[in-house]
Amino acid sequence: MDREHLSIESLQNLLNSMVSVNGPFGQLYSDYRNALQALLRENKSYEIKFLIIMARDGYTYEQLDYMCAGITGESVGGEHCYDDAYAVASTLVNRSHSAWYVNQYGHNFYSIFKAPGQYEIEISGNYLKFLGDIHLEGYRAAIDALYTREASHSWIQFRADWVELNCQYETFAPGGNKFIDKMDSSEYVPYPDEEIELEDVKVFLNRKVNFKSEASFRKN
Repeated sequence: MDREHLSIESLQNLLNSMVSVNGPFGQLYSDYRNALQALLRENKSYEIKFLIIMARDGYTYEQLDYMCAGITGESVGGEHCYDDAYAVASTLVNRSHSAWYVNQYGHNFYSIFKAPGQYEIEISGNYLKFLGDIHLEGYRAAIDALYTREASHSWIQFRADWVELNCQYETFAPGGNKFIDKMDSSEYVPYPDEEIELEDVKVFLNRKVNFKSEASFRKN
């Protein structure tokens, strides 16, 4: 039997179950962190993280799925895929803090990922076969990195393993990408101080969002 892929429908079904009387939001939580911890105790923790990223950052389902599939496609396959994919995603996190990228695209992961000349995965179309495959280690690594917004290194660029380089680089998996161009700490731009409120998440979940048409759940 084929394993179930992530889809708009599966997320909507998950939302329906979460807002039931007995679901995590069936009772009032006084603290946002406690609510998230309750959500992450669910069996579908990666689906929950996916939803939280959408709610917090305002991405559509298609945008976040595209980034996760693209990061998977940019990484090395096999047993070391998680480490290399997380490292690829970390370049996106780092760029979202780099002054040059922030000036061009803001802190928005999707705007940076889709910008011309940034990531080549769309040119090859290699990402298409990974869309919605939340069971893949690379896809899960992408979710983890975009959920925590914590990078595993300070590089902002990478090249394929076969590319010859005459500069300092670092790898995170056998046969994986070579990471280069370390971000200068003086160029670091923190995210704006923002705290998503528990009530915001409850509204997002209860609205049973139409992911295809909803550009963002919060108006900026």
